[in-house]
Amino acid sequence: MSRTFASLLNANPELRPLLSKARTLSTLEQHFSAIVPAFLAAATRVSDLGDGRLTLIAQSPTVAAKLRQMAPDLVQSLRHRGCAVEELKIRVEISPRMPAPQPRELGPHALDALQTLEHDLEESPLKQAVSRLTERRS
Repeated sequence: MSRTFASLLNANPELRPLLSKARTLSTLEQHFSAIVPAFLAAATRVSDLGDGRLTLIAQSPTVAAKLRQMAPDLVQSLRHRGCAVEELKIRVEISPRMPAPQPRELGPHALDALQTLEHDLEESPLKQAVSRLTERRS
């Protein structure tokens, strides 16, 4: 007989509080996502709830500032939905940026077209820029 992960956690008295906390946080996440604009919900995670303080993790200082501005209304809305939230704590955790993409190589037709353009242009800043581009790519 196969048992679910939740039933395994629930069967162990030491792990049962972990399951309860995970369910509480999941419910809070759903309520939070329902009361904030989608762009804020996508940029925020519910992190913890302890002593009536709900901790939110914002992906940027801008999102954190907006959440702090909305905090009184958010607390009231969450309480109206039956959540035991008295205050919000908002932290910022900036995700590491993705590495910059490598420049793509120009195909032979594109390089020929740029060289033709360079040849046809009169002396100007545009011609100089196209010249630098073709020099780097050839």
